[in-house]
Amino acid sequence: MITLLFTDIEGSTRMLDRLGERYGDVQHEHDRVMREAIRAVGGREVRTAGDSFFAVFDRASEAIECAVSAQRGFAAVSWPNGERLRVRMGIHTGAPALDGGDFLGMDVHRAARVAAVANGGQVLLSGDAARAAGRSVQLLDLGHHRLKDLPESEHLFQVLADGLERGFPRLRSLNRSNLPALSGELIGRRAEIERALALLERREVRVLTLLGPGGTGKTRLAVDVAGEAVGRYRDGVWMVALAAIPDRALMVSEVARVLEVDQAEGQTLEQSLADALSERELLLLLDNLEHLPEAGETVAALVAAAPGLDVLATSREALRLRGEQRLDVPPLPIAEAAELFLASAQAVRPDLVVYGEDREAVARICERLDGLPLAIELAAARTAIFGPRALEARLGQRLALSEGPRDLPERQRTLRATTDWSYRLLDPDERRLFEAMSAFVGGVRVDSAEAVWGDDAVECLIALTEKSLLRRRDDADGEPRFWMLETIREFARERAGAAGRSEQAAVRHAEYCLALAEEAEPQLIGPDQARWLDRLEDDHLNLRAALDYLTEQDPSKAVILAGDLTWFWTIRGYAPEARRRLGEVIAAAPDDAPGRGLAVYGASDMAVQLHDMGEARELLHKAVVLARAEGNQRLTSVALSHLAWTHELLGEHDKMHALHHEAIATAREAGDDWALGIALNNYAIAQSLRSDTSRHEYMLEQALEVVTPTRDLFMIALISNNLAEARLEHGDLESADSLSTEALELARQIKYRSVVSQALVVQSIVALHREDLERARTLLAEAIQASSPYAIEPSSLLLAGAGSFAAATQQPNLAAKLWGAAERARQRIGLEETPKYARLRESFQPLAALTDRTAWSDAWAAGAALSIDDALALADSATATINLPGSPLGSFE
Repeated sequence: MITLLFTDIEGSTRMLDRLGERYGDVQHEHDRVMREAIRAVGGREVRTAGDSFFAVFDRASEAIECAVSAQRGFAAVSWPNGERLRVRMGIHTGAPALDGGDFLGMDVHRAARVAAVANGGQVLLSGDAARAAGRSVQLLDLGHHRLKDLPESEHLFQVLADGLERGFPRLRSLNRSNLPALSGELIGRRAEIERALALLERREVRVLTLLGPGGTGKTRLAVDVAGEAVGRYRDGVWMVALAAIPDRALMVSEVARVLEVDQAEGQTLEQSLADALSERELLLLLDNLEHLPEAGETVAALVAAAPGLDVLATSREALRLRGEQRLDVPPLPIAEAAELFLASAQAVRPDLVVYGEDREAVARICERLDGLPLAIELAAARTAIFGPRALEARLGQRLALSEGPRDLPERQRTLRATTDWSYRLLDPDERRLFEAMSAFVGGVRVDSAEAVWGDDAVECLIALTEKSLLRRRDDADGEPRFWMLETIREFARERAGAAGRSEQAAVRHAEYCLALAEEAEPQLIGPDQARWLDRLEDDHLNLRAALDYLTEQDPSKAVILAGDLTWFWTIRGYAPEARRRLGEVIAAAPDDAPGRGLAVYGASDMAVQLHDMGEARELLHKAVVLARAEGNQRLTSVALSHLAWTHELLGEHDKMHALHHEAIATAREAGDDWALGIALNNYAIAQSLRSDTSRHEYMLEQALEVVTPTRDLFMIALISNNLAEARLEHGDLESADSLSTEALELARQIKYRSVVSQALVVQSIVALHREDLERARTLLAEAIQASSPYAIEPSSLLLAGAGSFAAATQQPNLAAKLWGAAERARQRIGLEETPKYARLRESFQPLAALTDRTAWSDAWAAGAALSIDDALALADSATATINLPGSPLGSFE
């Protein structure tokens, strides 16, 4: 085991531009300081590249001593023109392979990635390095972070020492993004990455479009560019995959879902999205836009409304927008293409060794394929059968016989020909399955393939994967899923159409999705809930495509499919899209369509989540009638309970009690503990709004008692946390902490963000009562990250908790604003301040050291004027620093 240190200068390119020839003196002095620090502790310099160093040490303590010494040395130098040299450093302990004096392997890669996320002047340690260092150094725990090209998160620590800075911006990790974790490094493309990053830095470039035909690797390049840009954007980098999105409306819905933006009353979703982005600073990666001709209008509207928004798009043609910068993604140079060919070939044939005439054949193959990455990967897969020279001969013959349409670009014809060549090598069964797979937008699992196409399907899927016409990944439960690149799926769809099999493929695909949703729906309530939620998430693209097809072709089945997805959409936060889809299928289906009751209830649930109580009440009345007509007592009870809730929020208190009692009686009559738990929980919350706290806690205890045997994580988590809030209100910190911890664990298992956030808030308030400010800050920051703008009532608790934290840390201006925002959040859904919120505020308000009542009132009013998004951003800022007791008081600046 050795310890590895990577360093590089932050902003060196910009410094070079500023200093010109004098930058050489900076580089020389930097190298001197680094080498003296390395030698002083017995380290070994492995290599340098530009302004970066790679050194190794026998012990972690030596690497840390070297890094601290170097940072102090840089701080002591008087740099030209008053410049300040800021060097980022990363340290990792591992066992890399040694080859000819150089170190290789994943540990080297990990150390480099740790350094890459550091800020200038910061020294970071991996978890392994921190453990190796032991207690020899003071460290600050920075938590777990996703690092580029590494599949698992890394626990990172910051070195604290005299003479080193302590306060830094957030790390440049992928935590503030949803970028996929890609295996392996991108081969080549360094020039394109640097060019794209430089363009994104230019103020006038608001939209950067990566252009190129299918198969050039635009998506992979865009993901790498976005990953390196994460640290530049305050609100992160977010990717929206649009290849399977059929129209502009669903594109807007998908962008809003990824960015967690709700549709405001009286606005279109696109207007609400523009408003929400107006105060954010982020990079939005829109992947595969060429099939959405109106996408440019949406992009233009968002960019115009949001000065802090940059858009990185991939497309086969430009968007033709003002402020758009276009960057062509060219084929790979032959040397890099050959490297890609060999890496792809060795993936299917690990013992392959290429030299002499075979190496020359590889170069000619890459030249014949015009350096297109996808075409090269397809051809390389054939090395499982043919050597490079035999492959070259066959490749030339096949391509000459299968040129694509002459109106396509030459490179696209070549790629098409390569795909066609692979297709023509398939046997009849493989061809039929290849064509049928074109209907599966999100791919297909092995177990599903057997159900759809029979036992022989698995062998065909494996064969298609070996020929690079399919890709393979594992679903959340470990079951293999086979899927197609979009370019190949387009080709397969064409072949299915030419063979007259498109409609058959669409019908079988829809039948598969109907069967999946029908099997999943009852499992979404009970002990297997988490597994089935993940199962539907993995197939969500397929389910969307089936809904599109059935809404047009067979609305009666569409309403069944949409209804069966109601609980999935609710728990996983798809409210805006679900509301639209449910509305479409309800309008298209006959009034007597089976399953209509569940679909109407689902639409009402989405309206509740999106705070349209008037529409929710109307739909719930219909759902109750339909549920009774269908003899569905569970649905009747749940619909009655939620109808009571809407009457409460609309101020119609006289109707509320009778409906709650009817919901409870219906569930008991049916012997349905799950529905009874919902009814008791909802009635308990209503009681708490009316100040009947003793009745409230008793009913929650009853609700938890009846749902616990069902092992339904959704309901147990929800009720446990509601009970935790009740116990917290009565001062029972131990019980509140225990119940919220259980709720948090269960909610995380099913990715139920609303309860995750609420449970974290409860725990942070417990920590505040225990005067553990650092734990309270950490929990509150995590709660904000998990929060959903849809859930206004839970958001009000979060904002109240953040206000309490601001008061406890002597930030009176923030405290007043956040409590004002919390009150406004409740008012948006018809709630006034309840005793729970009043007592919470009264517990911590004196800690704000308030002296100016007018300033407090003004700050409160300013907070009440904020949108939910802006209020949550303000809450986030409250956790950035801590003013410990005894430090100077906050002010109303």
